Amino acid sequence: MPEIYYGTNGPISFKTYYNGVAIDPTSTPVVTIYKGTETSGTALTVNNTDVDEGSFFCFVPVNSTTNYEYFKVKIEYTINGTSFVDWKTYNVSRPYANVAEIVEASGFGTDRSDRNYKSYEEVMAAERWARFKINAYTGQKFEYKSKQVEVIGDGTDVLLLPERIESISKIWQNDVLIYDAASVGGNQYEFEITPTNYALRFVKDPGLDIFASYPYDTTIPEPAFFKGGNTYKVLGMFGWLNVPSEVYDSAIRLSNDFFYQDSVWKEKYVKRMQTGDWNVEISTQAFTGTGNSMVDRILEPLIVNRMVII
Repeated sequence: MPEIYYGTNGPISFKTYYNGVAIDPTSTPVVTIYKGTETSGTALTVNNTDVDEGSFFCFVPVNSTTNYEYFKVKIEYTINGTSFVDWKTYNVSRPYANVAEIVEASGFGTDRSDRNYKSYEEVMAAERWARFKINAYTGQKFEYKSKQVEVIGDGTDVLLLPERIESISKIWQNDVLIYDAASVGGNQYEFEITPTNYALRFVKDPGLDIFASYPYDTTIPEPAFFKGGNTYKVLGMFGWLNVPSEVYDSAIRLSNDFFYQDSVWKEKYVKRMQTGDWNVEISTQAFTGTGNSMVDRILEPLIVNRMVII
């Protein structure tokens, strides 16, 4: 799925095809944007690139990218009397380092005449490549979005979550709302996020025992506990409020790697190259981590180890 960065207005580009060949349509295409599940859209201004046949671009309203969701674009055009309708869905994503930051840190040129020029689309592709590598290596995503997760209570005052959480909005127990952050003084219980950000716990007065019985029986919890076997749904902001500095730095380093020729060989699992006067052998570590040993060391503290019990 194509992407657009959070809080930006694009641009988004597209081509018009006829019989498999990109050519200009009879008239300017009509482009309509639909946010989320909207059924009525907003028309966008279409611009011709004046570079290649059938190449166009649009800028989208910034309010279409102010949440980490998606939007759809409907593209309508006519060529030689034949009408075409194309749909494209864009994912609104959070970059770990934006295009301007990568360009500045890497010394890339911003003018086509610059020897080290990189286009906006090229740098964006490099960041996406770096982001996917970071996600795969650390076992987590450093996004920030509102979502709902579902977990099973185990009879303790702590509820383990499958994803990192930053803030709590609502909690349901077996589909019964038991906590609403918007309800001032109307909640029977209060909850807090543990220091790891991977669990919730009840806020209780000090000195309360964990269980009322001895030996400890997880099926007989105190009232302020997540009951064993009960289903809890948690709505909140999950992920990272801010991209960690280690991830930001790694994204810039890996974005640079994207433009190096050796990345082409590593992506094809080529370990050794020999041609004429020189011989190159790539370390086996290049195939197990991000492909950059420095980045691997930087990201090591952020690796998530997940245990699955069946």
